[in-house]
Amino acid sequence: MGGKVESSVRRRRFGSSPACGRPSKRVWAILGGMEGSVDANGDLIFERWDTAVAADPWIDPICSRSAWQRSYHEAFAPERRLHLSEQEGSWVLLAEVEEPGDDPRFESLENMWGLGSSLAGPGAATQWAERLRRTPVSSLLLGLPLDAQRLAPLLDGVGGRFSVRALPPLERCVASLTGGMEGWLSRRSKSFRRNLRAAVRRTQAEGIEFRWLSQLSDPEWPGLYRQILEVESASWKGLAGQGVDRGPMEAFYRRLLPRLLAEGQLRILLAERDGELVGYLHGAQWEGVFRGLQFSFDDRWNRLGLGHVLQREALVQLCEAGVQQYDLGTPHDYKQAWSEPGLVTVGLWLQPR
Repeated sequence: MGGKVESSVRRRRFGSSPACGRPSKRVWAILGGMEGSVDANGDLIFERWDTAVAADPWIDPICSRSAWQRSYHEAFAPERRLHLSEQEGSWVLLAEVEEPGDDPRFESLENMWGLGSSLAGPGAATQWAERLRRTPVSSLLLGLPLDAQRLAPLLDGVGGRFSVRALPPLERCVASLTGGMEGWLSRRSKSFRRNLRAAVRRTQAEGIEFRWLSQLSDPEWPGLYRQILEVESASWKGLAGQGVDRGPMEAFYRRLLPRLLAEGQLRILLAERDGELVGYLHGAQWEGVFRGLQFSFDDRWNRLGLGHVLQREALVQLCEAGVQQYDLGTPHDYKQAWSEPGLVTVGLWLQPR
């Protein structure tokens, strides 16, 4: 492949600053060769992006969708102008950043975890390479397929005109639900199964019950979301000031969850004791994949292992619904015991020479 790829690069967040010099509420779109500005709330454009994501098996099927990417953009860096371009069903979705003292650049909308893809469809890499040849500009592309054939048109296309830095591959922890709950348990260690049974017994002894919500109405949502935030505030994360009940993370979920609800993808598990909400887990289901988002519980019940039981109860419900994969997100120590290696993507940082 063309261009020199520098690996083992120290990863940093390429965020944008609120001091961006050109605030905009609009999206610049190039669709089928036609250029124009469209309203950032023009859902039809993003529905077409989502169609391309759904047809691309090499990228994250949920975090690449517009619900995730737009919600991050609005919560963390709304001053950026969005760029969409489409050719023959392949799409590029990026944010344009201008900061005082820095050259302009393009970056993935969601640039903190790097889960969502900037490119969707087999022709997207060629399309962006052509754009960079016309107008050289730095680009941070995240969530890309870890596939030489898919990346070759981009790297060969920019040739020696750009330096290319490859960020470390990003792996998802995915629990296979092949064989249902019994199949999943058979792939866990003996000690893991024993500890999980003990946590279930402790939780049952305290009278905690679970409700799985796969269908919610819009009027129900605001009140339920307030209760979820109350639990988050009472969790160890919330008590330590690290919860998703405040700041940009709360703003992110406040936008994301209603979008998932509107698309019929939101799933929520509630843990209740005597009518009081003491724990929750929520995520997005799309076809045969469930992407876990957040789970927390009131810290008063930390001795029970309630977090493990929440995960188990979600798995039971997902198996009954015929879901094949539970994506737990990026690696973390506790996730290794629950899952197997899943989808791997890569990021590229391209700079004109």
